[in-house]
Amino acid sequence: YYAPLVRFGIGILNDRDLSEEQVQQVFANLWTNRAKLKDGLPLFPYLLTAVKNACLNVIAHHRVKLRYSQSADVEERVEDQYDFEDVPED
Repeated sequence: YYAPLVRFGIGILNDRDLSEEQVQQVFANLWTNRAKLKDGLPLFPYLLTAVKNACLNVIAHHRVKLRYSQSADVEERVEDQYDFEDVPED
């Protein structure tokens, strides 16, 4: 299952290394929670869904980091532009 799952992840993330990390994490989680799996559950669709969700989580995390980085840059530029040391506090 590994190779098709990695290719699927690459299709979402456009990054082989990140895709491989997510697939590895899915397999590790599967192994850790193997006792909770139901017998007869088709494994490949489950794995596809798990990889898709893991990849979407990576994208969401990246967006949060990007948003934080941009807001920090704006804050830094405002602080550089204005001298806040002379502003009296309330």
